[in-house]
Amino acid sequence: EKQTLENLLYGMMLSSGNDAAIAVAEHVGGNCDNFAKLMNQTARLAGAENTNFTNPSGLDDPNHYTTAYDLAKITAYAMKNPVFKEITATKEYTIPWEGHEWDRKLTNHNKLMFQYDGCDGVKTGFTKKSGRCLVSSATRDGVQLIAVTLKDPNDWQDHTGMLDFGFSMISPKTVVEQSAPSDPVSVKNGTVSSLQTQFKDSLALPLLEGDQTEVRIVMTEALEAPVTKGQTAGYAEIYLNQNLIHKIDIVVTESCERLYIPTFKDYWTELFLRMFGQSTNIF
Repeated sequence: EKQTLENLLYGMMLSSGNDAAIAVAEHVGGNCDNFAKLMNQTARLAGAENTNFTNPSGLDDPNHYTTAYDLAKITAYAMKNPVFKEITATKEYTIPWEGHEWDRKLTNHNKLMFQYDGCDGVKTGFTKKSGRCLVSSATRDGVQLIAVTLKDPNDWQDHTGMLDFGFSMISPKTVVEQSAPSDPVSVKNGTVSSLQTQFKDSLALPLLEGDQTEVRIVMTEALEAPVTKGQTAGYAEIYLNQNLIHKIDIVVTESCERLYIPTFKDYWTELFLRMFGQSTNIF
């Protein structure tokens, strides 16, 4: 049977299809051992230092291990991939079954997808040695939280409590408003001497009680005309507890044409034309 890589990914993430995991590993890595090396490389990129993968399925192996904290790091890293994010948030998916009268309908094994408000992933897991394992994710008011439990017989209930606690501790705050005016920027050789500016984007941060934020503005000394609406005129540095965490461009809100300045050659050309009654009135 031939299946698309996309269908196999849905089979892995929604229905824990180990057959799909093996097929993907052999296709991408040539074999499972090579693919496990790629998994470990990616784990290190995600900051997981106490993890070692030996197979793509997660089945028991003495050298196949991880931690709850590492799984949270790997999940946060994976959630930056829009394809992964879309698949893991899918409740149901249908895979064609050539030669049969019906298709294969997959239902996400993660019950929190149907029970917890804002749940958008991620993955269940179970073997006799590991017990029930669960990585969950939920997003509310622009804040995304990840919860991980290993060998937890009450994982649905515990994840609900963990996520509820997390959301209760975090208060989203708009640090930068896109429409808020910033400092004007000077314009050289333009039809106006300065232009109004604004932040290119808004920024809201999930803050804990006691967190301190600061916005530092760095403006360009002057722009040379012509200037186009939306052109960068500086940037804002966003600090959280005295640590730089983000930058947002500052842009001009309108365009400006270049001011025409006659040259010495233009002056004598105009004078000559006036002598013969053919002035161009460039002055």
